[in-house]
Amino acid sequence: MLKVGTRFERFSDAGTHARRGYPGATPGRLLGALVLVVGGVGLGAGQDAGVLDARRSFAPPGWEVGDCPPAYGKDSVLCAGTDTGPFKVDRHIPTMWIRAPGGGCAEAEKDAVGRLAKYGMTVSRKSTGRCGPKAAPCTEIRLEDPRPTDPLAPLLYVVCPAAGPVEVVEYGVSAKVIDAFEPVARVQARWQPDR
Repeated sequence: MLKVGTRFERFSDAGTHARRGYPGATPGRLLGALVLVVGGVGLGAGQDAGVLDARRSFAPPGWEVGDCPPAYGKDSVLCAGTDTGPFKVDRHIPTMWIRAPGGGCAEAEKDAVGRLAKYGMTVSRKSTGRCGPKAAPCTEIRLEDPRPTDPLAPLLYVVCPAAGPVEVVEYGVSAKVIDAFEPVARVQARWQPDR
């Protein structure tokens, strides 16, 4: 079980601190602190209960859900993860991170892909459809990490509802398990590809 203060190995911007040798970071690793607030205490302060429930629904069963640490940015609205189960491989802790970046869909997608491109990741597949509890227009983006040792496999859903904020749901697992994890993510995202 995850405990408050658990460190998550992430490919987020928080991970750049680890590579640059900031205090408390482990050199050579992409580390970010994900502080989980069990039981929802403090979770989603100021968030509408329906919006919070919709966001929580993207987390796979058994994953702990909580506020994101400040290092994830002001637009980060929900984080989740697990340190057990079939998707916990090597040093990678399966995580989910939801951002509400403001602006439009194209801008949110460009920003999300650009952020990961800084780490050498490239888009390996992109498709459109619908996702989320309200079947909003959505883009699914799978990225590829070029590192030969211990690569990550980000899977993003850019959710673009007609009313409400654009949100980017980002899953991160080891590339060794992405093919098995992708169907789980699609179920949680309620992914419906365009025909």
